[in-house]
Amino acid sequence: MSAEPNPGKKRKVKEEKLSPVSRASADIFERLIRMVETLSFKSNMNPTQWAALRYFNEANKSSRTVRDFAKHNATTKGTASRTTGLLVEKGLLIREDEAYIGPLLVVTFTITKAGKQLLESDPLLTLAASIESLPAAERGNLVEILDSLSADMEIRFAEKRSVQKGRPGRKS
Repeated sequence: MSAEPNPGKKRKVKEEKLSPVSRASADIFERLIRMVETLSFKSNMNPTQWAALRYFNEANKSSRTVRDFAKHNATTKGTASRTTGLLVEKGLLIREDEAYIGPLLVVTFTITKAGKQLLESDPLLTLAASIESLPAAERGNLVEILDSLSADMEIRFAEKRSVQKGRPGRKS
């Protein structure tokens, strides 16, 4: 077995040069995501609405806006706006503060008691319970690995989004 150069140092890997282990890992991630998404169609909710409810429950007050949710959830402001509007209609969020910042109206949202109660049956808790069943050391390693993957994926996502929007080379 040959030693990897600069162990522990991240390297930029092109998508066409992936190992079978990396492909298999991505397939497993996709399967886990699909299972959680399938469980998410309950309580008259969908996966994006669950993600929004989680976000507004955990975000600090100044970040509980449509814009910040859209950025966090890697979606458009239009989708985020429709999602928050539906959660308000369902009584799970309330519009709290409104302020104009320049020409823009910025609204913050707060999760309601009903929203907090619904989160007690969050489908993501099923995945969290599976993770909890791992030995403590493996859970710690998993958090580090997922954090590293998330950081790398955010960069790749931003690069691909900028190319899709016709702005090659733009990084946000």
